Parts: sequence; structure tokens; C-alpha cells
Amino acid sequence: MPDDSISSWSDLENLFKEQYGDNNNAGFMLNEFNNIKKNPNESAFDFNVRFQKGMHKLFQVMKLNEDVCLTTYFNDFDSKMAYQLRDKDPKTLRDAYKVATNIENNRKASRKLGRRDDPNLFNPKNNNKREGDKTPIGKKLEEPTIGQSVGIAKKEESH
Repeated sequence: MPDDSISSWSDLENLFKEQYGDNNNAGFMLNEFNNIKKNPNESAFDFNVRFQKGMHKLFQVMKLNEDVCLTTYFNDFDSKMAYQLRDKDPKTLRDAYKVATNIENNRKASRKLGRRDDPNLFNPKNNNKREGDKTPIGKKLEEPTIGQSVGIAKKEESH
């Protein structure tokens, strides 16, 4: 850079922004948008609001296809949630927001009902019987004999 090429703070600021960019630079904003992630304790609703703010901020300097935004949205969740979202196959961001909120609400309801993934449930190593069932899992039940129907025994006649 030649001597005396910067004559004011404004010139220095402009040259610095040209060289390194600023937070209103399209590349910087795109990178920031692509690195949004849902925080572990953040609700899907709160994340949706934060995602939309980031997307609208980016739209001030560039336009993106909704499919690109949808793919970014899926990738912003943990792998389990992302899989469940993709499995529901939402076609729009609005649908994806609703699906994510519904999945989260269903998870919360399941926890409250105590229906979480239980490693002892249907695990033959830990529990060979279903609750309330006297027959071990995998043991063949006896077939009813002639004259005997299921649940009703044949009465013997007295002579």
C-alpha cells in the first residue's frame, strides 16, 4: 500500500471492510446462517423464531431458494430430531416448523406418561416375561384338546 493512501478514518474503515468484510457482508451472513444450531435446552418454537430472524437478516442481502433453507433447517437439529423431521417430509419451512414443534410436544408428553425408551422392556436378557403374563416369551402355548375349547372346559357327565 503506498504511503499517504489513507487520508481519513473513513478511508481506513472502508478498506478494512473491503479486505476482511463486516457483519453485513453477504458471505459473513451466509456463513452465520449456515452455522445456526438448535441448542439442547432451546424449545423448537424458540429455535424457529431464531432461525427465521437469521433467514430474514440474510434475505436483506441475498435471496435463497426455500429448498436450501429447508435443508439448512433440518441440519440445524440433532441427528435424531433431523431424522424424524426428514421422515415426515415437510415440503415448506412453515410445515417443517409445525412438524418440529409437534415432535417436541410428543416427546414431552411421552416423558410425562413414563413411556420413554426402557431398556428392560421386551429385553429377554433382563426380563423373560411380559408384565402380567405367566408364560415366558418364546414358549409355545399348549393346543386345546378335542372336546376342550379355549376358556371352556368340558363338563364330565356323572353316571
